[in-house]
Amino acid sequence: MKNESIMCGNFDLGGLPGAEIVREGIRDLMDGRISVGSCLAAIALPRLWAAGLVPRDFQHAIPHGELTLYRLLRQEKGNAYARYRALIRELVSFEHALATRIRKKPSTKKPNLIDHIQRTGVPLNESPQALPSGD
Repeated sequence: MKNESIMCGNFDLGGLPGAEIVREGIRDLMDGRISVGSCLAAIALPRLWAAGLVPRDFQHAIPHGELTLYRLLRQEKGNAYARYRALIRELVSFEHALATRIRKKPSTKKPNLIDHIQRTGVPLNESPQALPSGD
């Protein structure tokens, strides 16, 4: 897989398995188009919401993504079931990789002084060695 930048909003999906079809699927889903990609995006919607890739209040027109996906694949030539299983495996890989990337993403949140003191007992501008020992 190429490790090129695949942007979805402000989030870079580059390097994630299935990123291109999911990005296109999100676009199709947001535009109200039914496609293989939009069915995959509908299936993954809870994880896409959690990642901030789709607005939480977004409503789509694909109530049963898995069934709609299979129906679309049956209209194409070839083994619909094998293609369906391959696409679902790729989607699951995408979801796992996305969750890993989100966990590893550095926080852009500035340190909160009160949270820091409660967590460590040390003010941000002092090191533990500079505090009195309490003796």
